[in-house]
Amino acid sequence: MWEDEGNKAGGKMSIKLKKDYTTIIWEELILALIGGVLPKNVKEEISGIVISVRREFNILQIWFGNFQNNIIMDIENCIKELLQIPDGVEIETKQFFKIENAGYNSNNNNDNKTNKEFSNGPNIQKRKL
Repeated sequence: MWEDEGNKAGGKMSIKLKKDYTTIIWEELILALIGGVLPKNVKEEISGIVISVRREFNILQIWFGNFQNNIIMDIENCIKELLQIPDGVEIETKQFFKIENAGYNSNNNNDNKTNKEFSNGPNIQKRKL
């Protein structure tokens, strides 16, 4: 759960998936997590994965324990390569709890105004790969 002590300093990445691709992507990610395919630094940070089923699409969430720029970039790059995510696919990154002096900002500044319409929570990043 997001309120678990191990996740309080963490966050999640969310990727919208077409229904037709959800099963194969889920299987690839599960096998990578249990099969030792992911780099150790990435595997140690991932605390869970979730699929949220929706009518038009599904949402893959990758939960991680530390909401820090270098960790988020490592996870994002690894997942993009593993799942062969094409350019243009949006990935939303959100911190579970707002913690002072922590956070990820893909634009290397502290202006999150462009992301406010995506969600009501703090420290939300939405970017195209």
